[in-house]
Formats: sequence, C-alpha cells, structure tokens
Amino acid sequence: MARSRFTARSRAIRFDDAAARRRTSSTDKVAPIRDVFELFVKSFQDCYIPNDNLTVDEQLVTFRGRCPFRQFIPSKPGKYGIKIWALCDSVTSYVYNMHVYTGREEGQNREVNQGQRVVLDLISGLEKSARNVTCDIFTSISLARELAKRQMTLLGTIRKNKGELPTKLTETRGRQENTSIFTFQDSAALVSYCPKKGPVVVLLSTEKDTAEVDNSEKAKPRMVLDYNAPKAGVDTMDQMVRTTNVQKQENDPQMAGGSFLQST
Repeated sequence: MARSRFTARSRAIRFDDAAARRRTSSTDKVAPIRDVFELFVKSFQDCYIPNDNLTVDEQLVTFRGRCPFRQFIPSKPGKYGIKIWALCDSVTSYVYNMHVYTGREEGQNREVNQGQRVVLDLISGLEKSARNVTCDIFTSISLARELAKRQMTLLGTIRKNKGELPTKLTETRGRQENTSIFTFQDSAALVSYCPKKGPVVVLLSTEKDTAEVDNSEKAKPRMVLDYNAPKAGVDTMDQMVRTTNVQKQENDPQMAGGSFLQST
C-alpha cells in the first residue's frame, strides 16, 4: 500500500458509530474508544489465567493534550495524564483488567467508598477463586468483608485516618522502633508497625490472622513481608510501559510513514 493511501485511510478510520457516540458522549467520556477498549481488555482475560496473588493500583499514562478527564498527580513521574485503575498478576505483572478514570460529572457529589467499588469492579469474573488481592489506597475493613463474601482475601496498607481503626493502632507517641501491635476481628487481622520513631504503618489482612514476626533485627511482621512481595505488580507493568516504545520512529528508514504514526 502506498504511503499516501495509508495516511488518508488512517485519518478517516473510526472505532465507533459517530451517531451513537453523540448520543452517549454526555454520560460516557470515553465513548469514542469504548468498544475497542473493552475488546482490548477482553483479549487480556481470554489469553491468561492469573496466579493466586493479584495487585490493584493506579497508573498514570502521561498525556498533556486536550482531554476532559486529564489528571494531575504530583507524585507520578509524568504528573499529567490519564489515570487508569489496573488489576495485575503479582507474579508476572500481566494486566488482567483495567478501567479508565474519567472524573466526576459536573454537579455530582463525591463518590463514597470509591476504592471499594473500584476493586470489586476489577475482580469481576474472579469471584469464588480463593485468590488474594493486594492494594494500598483502596484497603478498608468493609472491602475485606465484601471480598470474603466472594471467597477472596485482602492484604494491604490502610490509611490511618480511617474511623474504623482502633485508636491504639494509629498513635505514635511513645512507640518504640521495630515494634508491632496486633488486633484481630473475625477472620481479619490488623497490625501497626513502627519502622522508626514517628510514623507507623497499618496493614489489614484476611489471608493470615497470626501475630508472626521475622527473626531479623527489624522484627517485621509477616504481614509486612507478604505485602512487599507482590505489591510491585502494577509498578512493574508501569515501568515496562514507560521504557518500551512501540511507536515507529521518524528517523528509521525502514519505517515508512513513521512521522504520521508518531504524531497520532
């Protein structure tokens, strides 16, 4: 195919019905790519069976163009971009499911228990599989109970401002370095670990309900070690995406039409 012909066809290609998109654009901000995006995700799920440990986290796809739901996250390398919630295999970092965050609609109140809703949406289809989900900002006791109903377990750090936490787990005054405080409720375990004077880290687990700590000098709870091992699932995937460029380069003589593809 000639380059000019390919360029002309590429400019006219669509992934949806324009008339249908206009009808749904007010409620679905990703309507132009909704169909192809869902097919893309479905192909992930058809080609892979995840391991026992899964990781849920957010990814920021760097983008500084015009977009109604572009996010600004100062802690991310790119700072500006499109936020995606991803469910990855903790062992291979394979993406099993993902959702695009489009922000709040105008006049809409702030969503309550957003983290719980995100996790439950991402694990759809994996219920009753006895898998464990590792996450951080989404962790809550209510999420742990909902996953238990679906015969799945939860492990993750929990924010210290959660009202459901006992006060003694969040207190920092008088805490000694490398000390842990455990509490148990039903089949859930909470641990408050103080790695150094000042901050404490609180973790929730329904996978193991023991007060086990390792024999090292830091005396880390087993829950902390179990959390650190699979947590890099989404982070590794994000790193691979950033360091691997699939665009055709303009200065490559073997890649005809590279400048056009790179610009799109």
